[in-house]
Amino acid sequence: MTIGVQKSRALSGVRTASRPAPSLDISLKSLGTLIIRVSDTLLDWQDRARQRHRLGEMDDHLLRDIGLSRADLEHETAKPFWRD
Repeated sequence: MTIGVQKSRALSGVRTASRPAPSLDISLKSLGTLIIRVSDTLLDWQDRARQRHRLGEMDDHLLRDIGLSRADLEHETAKPFWRD
């Protein structure tokens, strides 16, 4: 019985020793690229929300000038900020 326990301990040690360590190889360039992409997306969302808010404040005369109807306006302003 002791031999079986020793064998299993030896095998478990072999298994853990052969496992590669997880790699956290993130270069500064890829991290910088990620930060730029995230900030660009957030700025786009903020700009889109601001534009929709201002569009919602327009009166019928201004809407006609830019070729939109009240229904077009309601459809556009109902969209969430992350949707194009």
